Amino acid sequence: MGSRYQSQILYRISKVKKSIVFMIKWFRKHFKLIFSILIIGAVVYFFSTEFKKNWQDIQDMDLKLNIPFMCASLLIIALSYLINTMTWRYLINSYHRELQRISIKESIAIVNTTQLAKYIPGKVWSYAVQIFWLAKRGYSKSNVLFINVVATLSTLMAASAVGTVMLATTMAKISRNGAIFYIGMIILAYAVFILFHTPILNFLIRLANKIIKKEISYVNISLKQILVTQLLYLLGNVVFCIGGYLLCFAIGIDSDFKLMTVLVGSLLVGDVVGFVVLIVPGGLGVRESLMFFIITGVTKQKDIATVVPVATRLLTMSVDIAMGLLGLMLGRNTVINPRNVTQAENPQ
Repeated sequence: MGSRYQSQILYRISKVKKSIVFMIKWFRKHFKLIFSILIIGAVVYFFSTEFKKNWQDIQDMDLKLNIPFMCASLLIIALSYLINTMTWRYLINSYHRELQRISIKESIAIVNTTQLAKYIPGKVWSYAVQIFWLAKRGYSKSNVLFINVVATLSTLMAASAVGTVMLATTMAKISRNGAIFYIGMIILAYAVFILFHTPILNFLIRLANKIIKKEISYVNISLKQILVTQLLYLLGNVVFCIGGYLLCFAIGIDSDFKLMTVLVGSLLVGDVVGFVVLIVPGGLGVRESLMFFIITGVTKQKDIATVVPVATRLLTMSVDIAMGLLGLMLGRNTVINPRNVTQAENPQ
């Protein structure tokens, strides 16, 4: 009896161990998804609570939707997406002169369709799809990945610079000399990146090679190429800011230019941080939370800090979807399904 009882206990213990091991493996496999859902859920709960707390103040704002300004905001932000797309096209065509050039229509299809994948946890799926599509055209996988690293790093730097300059010029706690010093440091950081971009980028390539355990070729992008890239991405972010200002007019926040500058600056900085947090799809929740704390920290207006992050998310997601659909339409017979392209349409 004793040995039989012991064997039953051991059997139950082994089943518990197997269950625990299975649960640990399952949790590791789905950690990103679970963590993303928890963050998004927490942010939804936070903003719903803030809406309830500040509902009277939000009603007192007397916000009214201005359709013409909303349409103008959508179009201007879409234009900023197109500028970023053309910058990507300039980079990849400059680096692959021996191959057939990517057309404007193809670049819109490639960049804007794959950008929809940023809402999948991990942030790498858009690059993976680009590599898959362009490999059919003879583009090196490592080169495509490198071009995307340069493009991503450049646009993040441009957005950080424009956003932090806007915030620095509006924060009351920073003196005029302090703001000038802060802006000067940003310009200096930009100059260092432009002048020493090759060793910086090659250092990042070495890190990437160790992390992903694949060889990405070391490169040498000319000073002209990196300078043009930075100027174009700065232009794209400035245009994006104009769209942000138009959004403020569209929802009725049109009385204070300084306030609108804080709102748009927090949007750019929040977008950068939301992208850097790789585990959360599309920066959902991260951007909105950071915007809320920046706006309340600078303006002390929780009603605006509650409304604007939600409004900007709805706007940018609408543009993402619209541009993604445009990309699908333009690329359905070429990039996405290249078998439909005839020899005459796609000469070697």
